[in-house]
Amino acid sequence: MANQFKNRKSLTRRSYIIFAFALVVAVLSGYLVLQVLSQAPPPELTDAAGDVAIAYNADAKAVLLQLPYTLEGLPIAGSVTLRHPSDNKLDLKLRLKPDLNMRQQIKAAELEKGVWKVRLFFTAGEESYYSEETIHIE
Repeated sequence: MANQFKNRKSLTRRSYIIFAFALVVAVLSGYLVLQVLSQAPPPELTDAAGDVAIAYNADAKAVLLQLPYTLEGLPIAGSVTLRHPSDNKLDLKLRLKPDLNMRQQIKAAELEKGVWKVRLFFTAGEESYYSEETIHIE
């Protein structure tokens, strides 16, 4: 009888461990969903997608950014984020530094091959903008 009670105690302990593990998995899954939802741009930003060109040049092994010439002369500050959807450890965040022709080239020779999301968040004068494009690095 004592052995049967001991087995029941052991079974209860295992049940608590399994429940705790399931709870941790559920919390982490919820965290990942929130992280994905938080990737959306803030609503106060202007979508500059039609005005900003983002492309990968395989010959130059570079990501090319072209801001609209209409922003020329305005103070521009912002960031470029390169996100690798399958491995966030590869993600990069760089300062947006367009040249006098409103272009920026980001070396991509060191980047993993595959799909990347390129996001620009920047201000020009008093206006805030964002743009996003999916590219494939070969």
